Amino acid sequence: MTPGAGQLRIRLLREAGALRSEVAAPQALPVAALVRGRSAEQAARLVPLLFNVCAAAQETAVRSAFGLPVSAELARRVAAETLREHAVKLLLVWPPLLGERPARAAAGHAAHALDEPFAGRSLARGLFAPLETAPESWADLESWMAAGATAPARSFRAVAERWDLDWGRVDGPLLDVAAPPDWPAPLQAGLAVENGPACRMADSSLLREIAARRGHGLLWRMAARLVEAARLLGQAAPEALAAPGVANAARGAMYVRAGLGGAGVERFERLSPTDFALVPGGLLAAALDTLPDAADAPLEPVARMLVETVDPCVPTHLEVGHA
Repeated sequence: MTPGAGQLRIRLLREAGALRSEVAAPQALPVAALVRGRSAEQAARLVPLLFNVCAAAQETAVRSAFGLPVSAELARRVAAETLREHAVKLLLVWPPLLGERPARAAAGHAAHALDEPFAGRSLARGLFAPLETAPESWADLESWMAAGATAPARSFRAVAERWDLDWGRVDGPLLDVAAPPDWPAPLQAGLAVENGPACRMADSSLLREIAARRGHGLLWRMAARLVEAARLLGQAAPEALAAPGVANAARGAMYVRAGLGGAGVERFERLSPTDFALVPGGLLAAALDTLPDAADAPLEPVARMLVETVDPCVPTHLEVGHA
């Protein structure tokens, strides 16, 4: 398939017994030009239409950046879309990449899980059974994977048993939402940082133990979505706003910096989790550099799973070949 202009293009090339990766990010939308001259309210309505996967988080970041109120209903929408995005990964996207069947029935409850008790219980069973909630320790995780009662459990087990857990491991600095980025670069203090749900969940007992045993790799990033889904189902959602102009989107922190003038919006800057993931030398490039170079290694499936756990949220064309 020929890659399109709006796609993330990844080439993994074997040459001289080594693996080389090339990452070409798609061109960013000219958001600043599209909102210039509009009112703050108009900008807050337009930006979610341009990036509708996490529309509520987009609106939250924009409204906060302009000093507009963020309602409790909007915060509830952020929690609902975050839970939905986690359920899609855990139940629909990851299992087929690992040879497992997706759990469509359980995923069908995600949209109403925060408002309808039956839907919430059904989604929880589809994610955590035979446990009532997410595993809380490495021992819990091993027992849950061994039972294999859910699609996520079988996916986690496949990664843990079939693959080297150093594949995709990047133990670099994590985003500090209390510190500003290096506008306009998606860096902090000159460094590429990881900006994903694992940053929010890093202090959970399960992620701390996974990090101590296996570092910041595939299992660590996968577990972050599982743990946050459990918290959301338990009505313990993170604040919609991590800081002024910074929303807690499903894939990480969403930054907006903006200013108004006499003719409306004069300045608008946005940094998304995608920007942080795809910056040269950032998380995706570093993770790809850990992939196996052996001729018999499962390079393509590991690479596809790695991309889906980093989740740049753009169409991706992956090419594996020889230089």
